[in-house]
Amino acid sequence: MNTKIIASFLLLILIMILISCEREVFNNEPEEVLKKNVTLFIDSKPSNAQIYLNDRNTGFRTPAFLKWLDEGSNKITLKLDLFKDTILYKFLTPFKQESIFVNYYLNPGHYGKVYCTSFPSGANIYLNDSLTFLTTSVILTKLFPGYYKIKYTKEFHRSDSGTVLVKGSIQSMFHLSLEDTSLWVSYRTNNSKISSNLLANIVVDENNVVWIGTRDKGLCRFDGKNWNIFNKTNSQLLNDNINYLAVDKNNKLWVATSAGLQTYDGKIWVNYTNYLPGNYVSSVTFDNSNNVWIGTDNGLVKYDGINWEIYNTKNSKMPGNFITTVAVDIYNRLWIGTNVFGIVVFDGQNWKVYNMSNMNLSKNVGDIIKEIKCDKRGNVYVAHSQSLMDNAAGGITRFNGNQWEVLKLNVVPSDLILTIYIDNDDMIWVGTRNGLTKFYDNPEGALYYNTINSKIPGREVVGVAVDKNGNLWVATFGGGLGKLKKQ
Repeated sequence: MNTKIIASFLLLILIMILISCEREVFNNEPEEVLKKNVTLFIDSKPSNAQIYLNDRNTGFRTPAFLKWLDEGSNKITLKLDLFKDTILYKFLTPFKQESIFVNYYLNPGHYGKVYCTSFPSGANIYLNDSLTFLTTSVILTKLFPGYYKIKYTKEFHRSDSGTVLVKGSIQSMFHLSLEDTSLWVSYRTNNSKISSNLLANIVVDENNVVWIGTRDKGLCRFDGKNWNIFNKTNSQLLNDNINYLAVDKNNKLWVATSAGLQTYDGKIWVNYTNYLPGNYVSSVTFDNSNNVWIGTDNGLVKYDGINWEIYNTKNSKMPGNFITTVAVDIYNRLWIGTNVFGIVVFDGQNWKVYNMSNMNLSKNVGDIIKEIKCDKRGNVYVAHSQSLMDNAAGGITRFNGNQWEVLKLNVVPSDLILTIYIDNDDMIWVGTRNGLTKFYDNPEGALYYNTINSKIPGREVVGVAVDKNGNLWVATFGGGLGKLKKQ
């Protein structure tokens, strides 16, 4: 009986507690909440500024409504990338919507500066492609935050440009070193539209257009202003690895590649590969009778415009079938270089072989022939190597019609010879693995250009040409193209 009384008493107490809690939950809003019934609208130009309230991040960005704020004075901070922080104090009144609008562009405190310098100084400054009529060194002021393109131009220097980031109330610095083009002009993938820095050969046609063969990105055409790139993707070029370029009397370009031979007249490509005994074409030249002579990896080819004739070890006195270079002398004799069997001379009927056994040279320069060129005085120049390996010993020889001699070039080691070019004045230009040298008659007095004493664009000179204006063009493997002005 006592147990039932106790249980009833506890139940009564529990009911009274629940009634008391229910009254507290459903009571009217307390006075503290009523005091926070304040709304603030915040906007900015530009928008998307972070909103801080009393130094705490609200998580909102402009434009935004902030509700249930404390009445009285509040600190509002807007943070926008690149701009200076904007701090405002706003007195808020209960039950009233307040607003704040911040126009960043109307506050001079948000301006940034750029200190523009160049080497050499005195360069004209373009800001977003507009001429400022200012020259370096100078500070550009009143710049709103953001990215700006700055370009420098200076006479006899290559123009250059870049992008600078301007931040509010901060001074940035922009500096460029301008390439001196008063003598040398370089053309690389980072400063021109040339397709590659790995060049193989160069030739200038009758219209003074420069054609450049690359080792990996096809053929480049440059008329002094405009670049045109030909490759397997955008043209009928057989291969992007160019071995040799030549221009005939009709101003037609002959392109020798690792995949065959073709011509280009500015409009039409013609493929001659099917007429050749081998697809690898190393050299093309033209004799005084307008015959085309072509060196391949499987014999020598003659083309008279109609007929094709192949010379090899089976039907001629050729000592080998892999032809590396072909040249024609003033007597219309053909000089043929082979990969391991020395030199062959062909006058149309007779064959003469020159190698280390009969050239009577005190130094063994090698029977691997890399280049042959003939001048207008009857001299023949030959670049030799003792091995097919890179940096193999070798040298350069000269044949005056009676005897051979090994030439010792001033400063240049003889085993670094890569190419030979003879200009219209019979100046001999020799490209090496460490620069370029030139001489007329005496190689020991040769002038030498390298990357230290000149602005030649690269160490390994693989091609040389002189244009109609007397400018020297230098093709390098790895450094791109360079032009030495006539003056």
